[in-house]
Amino acid sequence: MGRHLAFVATLACCSSVLPAQDKLKDGDEKEPPARVDLIRFYDTKLNEHIYSYGDGEPQAWRERDGIQGETVVGRVALTNEKGTTPLFRAVRKDGKHYFYLVKPTTAQEFKLEEFHVYVWTKAGDGRVPIHACVLPDAVDLFLDTDLKKVNEFTTGTLKGIGVKRKTFSRMFYVYPAETEEKPKVEAKPKADEKAKADGKKGTNK
Repeated sequence: MGRHLAFVATLACCSSVLPAQDKLKDGDEKEPPARVDLIRFYDTKLNEHIYSYGDGEPQAWRERDGIQGETVVGRVALTNEKGTTPLFRAVRKDGKHYFYLVKPTTAQEFKLEEFHVYVWTKAGDGRVPIHACVLPDAVDLFLDTDLKKVNEFTTGTLKGIGVKRKTFSRMFYVYPAETEEKPKVEAKPKADEKAKADGKKGTNK
């Protein structure tokens, strides 16, 4: 009898402790997943779009000659969250870049860069689709949330240089951008304008 009462008392003690532990678990706030802006730049020297993220690298791109800030494409993940896949960035020997989910069949010899972001493969939870177009050799990938802009860019390339881009509707999904990429206050002079200015300086000596 004494043993039975002791066992019941133990159970009562445990039952009074367990709810408190459960409350602690329920009250714990999980840190939100790490997500960052995917920023689109344009390199006027190589005639290609570049994508970057974080604090240090985007600023380094902004400080380069011939780089123009364009827009924030959206928010991407820094870790392999459920439903995501890596977005890769690689550079060719000529300095031009590949951005891809699956290695392009037309890709030439290249080197993967330190670029570690993840994008979603399906819609849901407020995510928006990202559409794209790219040149036949898989460089100069143009990403945007507006399919109309992508189609206009494709048409512009065809009219401008006679090359038809490959388009991707809903290539992947991201969370909407919360900030904007602001252009430089003072635009750097174009190469031909700089040459003219240097020429004038030479004649005044």
